Amino acid sequence: MTPEGGKKDVAAPVLTTAIPENSSVNFKEKEIILVFDEYVQLVDLSAQLVVSPLMEPAPKVTAYKNKITIALPDTLLPSTTYSFSFGKSIVDVHESNILDGFRYVFSTGEAIDSLSVSGKITEAATAKPVKQVTVMLYRTSNLNDSILLKRKPDYFARADENGEYTLKYLAAGTYVLIALDDKNGNYQYDDPAEEAIAFSTNTLTLPPDVSINLGIANSLPAELRLKRSTRIRKTAMQLVFNRPVDSLDVTQRGGAEYASPSIWNIRRDTLTLFTPDTLQDSLIVFLRGDRGLKDTVAVRMITGKAAPDVGNKGILLSYETPSPVGPKGKFKIESLNPLASVGDFSILEDSVEIKGYQSAIDKTDPRIFIINYDWKPGKFYNVKVLPGQIKDRYGYANDSLDWKFRMPDDRSSGELVVTVIGKKVEGDDYLLQVCSEDFKVFRQERFLTTATTFTFIPPGNYRIRLVKDINRNGRWDESDFKLRRQPEPATVSESIQVRASWTLEKDIVLPE
Repeated sequence: MTPEGGKKDVAAPVLTTAIPENSSVNFKEKEIILVFDEYVQLVDLSAQLVVSPLMEPAPKVTAYKNKITIALPDTLLPSTTYSFSFGKSIVDVHESNILDGFRYVFSTGEAIDSLSVSGKITEAATAKPVKQVTVMLYRTSNLNDSILLKRKPDYFARADENGEYTLKYLAAGTYVLIALDDKNGNYQYDDPAEEAIAFSTNTLTLPPDVSINLGIANSLPAELRLKRSTRIRKTAMQLVFNRPVDSLDVTQRGGAEYASPSIWNIRRDTLTLFTPDTLQDSLIVFLRGDRGLKDTVAVRMITGKAAPDVGNKGILLSYETPSPVGPKGKFKIESLNPLASVGDFSILEDSVEIKGYQSAIDKTDPRIFIINYDWKPGKFYNVKVLPGQIKDRYGYANDSLDWKFRMPDDRSSGELVVTVIGKKVEGDDYLLQVCSEDFKVFRQERFLTTATTFTFIPPGNYRIRLVKDINRNGRWDESDFKLRRQPEPATVSESIQVRASWTLEKDIVLPE
């Protein structure tokens, strides 16, 4: 019978010889040879291999049979400890068994440096660990050093699958620690819009060894500029900026203020401008804003391309019921264009017409019509609007509308009681948020008392987030690296499940 060939090879390659020896000092060689007990190959070397400090030019690493050869450049620094961390790149040829975490170290000086910095990188907004982030150390005693991130780091490492990192074999000194989602792999912070960043608030002095965790986030660009201007329909154009806008003057030719409605989004980085009428061939405006913004925008409003415009089918409306919020929620009707008037409509509660509600066009966003009422749990509601009762500023009106919804009750929804642990400092402002699993804010309250109760929560999975609202703008804000401003501190709970007819109690700690 055919021989079975023995047991399957499940062992990782073993280093048998290193020339020069691992952890050599007074290193002057031009080549390193690593010999293993079986044939090896290099897999995903560019992503796995970390050489710290950086070498210019990069060393050439090749594998042949049972050897790995490292050809070194002629530019090694004096009295410096170099580390080659191969990650998961070394595997055997036959079974692809991984030699995980192999590291080769040498020093061009008298001793191997032995200090370290370790920690964890998480998303500042969600507390989720971030992998493959480049964690960099810069030798400097000045946190505001202008050359930071314009030069290559003195040491670097990459965060693992759990967001954890360790910078080893460091020399004594004072450093700044920076973590960067380095999209283009050049070890420089040159694309704030795409590359998230985290940084230590203070300089680090070694020794002793240091452990520090960082929250990474996209930083606001230093300069304000207009990213794009587009026609979104024949009655409106949209201006998108690269960061939130604190102040903006919009004028027309001759310096007259732009008189037609304009509406900001919640982040104040997108402005929608509405035309004076539907006959505008083009729209030209002049922008003057904070951070030295000066720009001229010209957008052609009448084109042959299709767009989501109102027309023969009447005004386009959407609506939002109060069901997700509960009895204190609002029924909202939203139009594509600012509204001019709302006429008669009726609201039925379990087939009986009701009175006593309040309604008005929203003063901050004239596209929205709001109905306030003391909605009853478990009741069925029907909002009816006859044709022509809702008109926008361009004369378009609605067709017949019939919207139905049911308010949740104790049997169809859950209750969430959140207790904040820690002493609130007088003057500090906090936002207590119930978020979806992807961190869209579902409910939000300003934290005023130790325990806050959220009622009529639809069954599902949620996360609790407590945000220190430093600038009191009602939302979590990212970092600003130029100003060395950290993202607003936030504490995030693990995933929790809200069930119908249940009260769930949850504790959360004040963010530091």
